[in-house]
Amino acid sequence: MEQPTSLPFGPMRANRDHYSIGRLVDQERTPSSVDNHPLAATIPSMSDQPEVFRDRLSVLLAGAAVGFFLSRVIELPGRLFGVQALGTPVGIELNTYWLTTAFVIALVVTGTHSVLLSHPLCCQCRARSTFVNWILPALTALLIGRWLATFQNTETWLVAMAIGLIALGYVTTHEYKTVVPDFLARPSTQLAGACMVYALALGLLFMIQGTGARFLLSGPAVLVGCGLLAIRLHWQTGRRFRWLALNGGVVGLVMAQTVWVLGYCRLAVLPASLLLLLVFYLATGVVQMAVQERLGPRSALELGTTAFLAALIIVLL
Repeated sequence: MEQPTSLPFGPMRANRDHYSIGRLVDQERTPSSVDNHPLAATIPSMSDQPEVFRDRLSVLLAGAAVGFFLSRVIELPGRLFGVQALGTPVGIELNTYWLTTAFVIALVVTGTHSVLLSHPLCCQCRARSTFVNWILPALTALLIGRWLATFQNTETWLVAMAIGLIALGYVTTHEYKTVVPDFLARPSTQLAGACMVYALALGLLFMIQGTGARFLLSGPAVLVGCGLLAIRLHWQTGRRFRWLALNGGVVGLVMAQTVWVLGYCRLAVLPASLLLLLVFYLATGVVQMAVQERLGPRSALELGTTAFLAALIIVLL
């Protein structure tokens, strides 16, 4: 009885902990071992992927540009939704900005998912984890939309939109490359990912603090935003999503409580945002060191010294 044909590098599984296919890409492919195999044609060639990636990325950026342009030229009537919570009136106004921003975020998430699926290793390595890669592009689109809303001059707005689309393209390209586990494990990749997470965290906190909204609105927004960023930051450690979601929820709750405390302090928007970023850095740093089993007196001294110096600089601003 004939045995079923199998590839020489082992079975293809969707388990994120199985990286045999990721290692195959980094090795030299010989015609005798892979290319002449009967099932080798089912594996997409890396040389064919850049064109598909560029096409889908171009569609993503074009869709985002159309959405941003619509927010500039379309004016829709706003509608205010208000409730009475804990004796405090709370209202949310749905206007052109929020509707077009939601439209752009939906386009960016859909486009990012399409870009990730164009990677030859996406289905084999981590098809169930691609939604984690939506976080950075989606928040980038949110901040770009908010940033563009501050410009009145058309020429300046167009330049700002071009800069924002370049940033969105860079973030999406980075998420595309992290599909390969070996690339994600590189220190330079993790450093770039951490820098993007902290930059987006600062922008998100500055945007929320700048609205002057009450805690019943700003608290949940900070909880969700910082929780998602913490999940994306710790996702580089390779832990299971349950663990990531639990720690992301804890970090988001700590940030929401900090926002509530700062609500009683008369701080300007920038110092308050920097203090919140410092708390986010400390919270995620504690989790990161706990994962790496480096949480001890030396780590506590390092985090404490960093927090003291950063807080001193913020106070002196």
